[in-house]
Amino acid sequence: MSWREAAQPTVTPEPADPGKMMTLDLARWQFALTSINHFFFVPVTIGLAFLTAWLQTAWYRSGKPEYLRLTRFFGAQWRWRA
Repeated sequence: MSWREAAQPTVTPEPADPGKMMTLDLARWQFALTSINHFFFVPVTIGLAFLTAWLQTAWYRSGKPEYLRLTRFFGAQWRWRA
């Protein structure tokens, strides 16, 4: 027996039942959902941090209560995502 013949798998996988979801399919779905969450929520979280910092600076410079209200609102959103 050559090394190529020995390297070949001897067990053949059973044909997949179209109605069953295999472990690999579930793993692919999990990876897809994780990728989508990272694609959307990481930039949103970073953007909220910069927006909150900008609003806090604007409130500190101007003293307008609208900036403080917006800082608190977006700061709460940022804390929820982080």
